[in-house]
Amino acid sequence: GIMFLNPDHWDVKYHLTLNLFTAAAESACALSDAALVQSFTDVVLAHSRNLDDRLPAVYFTVKSLKESRNLRLCIDCASEVLKQLGEDVSVVFNTPSKESIESLNNLLLRKMTDDSVIALGHCTQRRAEFVMRLYHELNFAFFVYDPTCLLGICFRMVSLTIEIGSTEISATAFANYGIELIARGYSIGSRLGTLALKLAENSKYISYVIAAVKQYNSWVVEPLHAIAESHLLGFYAGKKIGDEFSSSLNYCLQIITCFLCGKDLTQLNDTFNDYIMQLLESRKKWFLPQSSIFYWLVVELIEGPNFSPHDHNPNIPSELAIVAFAATAKHHELDLLIDGSKLMRSFLFRLDMSKCADVLDRVVNATCQL
Repeated sequence: GIMFLNPDHWDVKYHLTLNLFTAAAESACALSDAALVQSFTDVVLAHSRNLDDRLPAVYFTVKSLKESRNLRLCIDCASEVLKQLGEDVSVVFNTPSKESIESLNNLLLRKMTDDSVIALGHCTQRRAEFVMRLYHELNFAFFVYDPTCLLGICFRMVSLTIEIGSTEISATAFANYGIELIARGYSIGSRLGTLALKLAENSKYISYVIAAVKQYNSWVVEPLHAIAESHLLGFYAGKKIGDEFSSSLNYCLQIITCFLCGKDLTQLNDTFNDYIMQLLESRKKWFLPQSSIFYWLVVELIEGPNFSPHDHNPNIPSELAIVAFAATAKHHELDLLIDGSKLMRSFLFRLDMSKCADVLDRVVNATCQL
């Protein structure tokens, strides 16, 4: 489509040209090609007439940076755009006061039923919708990079939804806010998880909401095998709507949850191996470290603690490689997961237990959804 345009297309066919370049950026984002997304966005930035025209292409840049795990640049880019949209990110990225949290919780608990939240009018402010979408991408980036910022982001997204009306992404706000509340001992968190699933029905964020709610919220009340089945539904839902990121996340969590609830190790060995090979063959290696960590445990339970999956299959990332990646990328969640796997290995194989107390202290004191 772009190749058919005349040389003066930005002057003569401005809106058609803008739509084509924005659609090209979106397609490149779906292919996880961050460099191609940036090339189309740069053209839009050079020729767009105002901020509103730039927002869609810039959003796809932020999303592609997140999915390519370039988290620091993702955070910087999104923060800059949010400032242009009037958001005080220095306040949002800090934990809200206990009084503010309890005030919002009381509003949700005493003055608003689930039905009244679902019945909130649809937001008609285009800029506000992009604010919500940018905060959603930041939520995942900070989950990995600096989880201490998560509560402030979720708090802002829920407050915006109540203030300006519901958007399609509001379901993710309630899902993530519920998770943060559960981690801090607020019982309303479970209710918000259920509400998020209702809000996400038939939306393009259903796969993400299933992954978030079932993994970090529902474990409080649901058996693990039921959570594993829900993740499988989330995997298929993501495939159906083209959300590869959330679909792959659900599949990874489904296998891990099957391992935790005692499914057949031989079958899990084959499933993990197939999934890891698929990740290695694609550009989308988002959950390669997490799946590899649990794959090691499965293989060691079958073959013994001295057996290395990396020696058996050099394509599987080694433990040293993943530890190095976590340190280089400042991957907070992965650091905790590595510690957790070491703790599990110590208990499973009766290894050196001297560091268990230190690991448990780190996990308990970490303000992290994990």
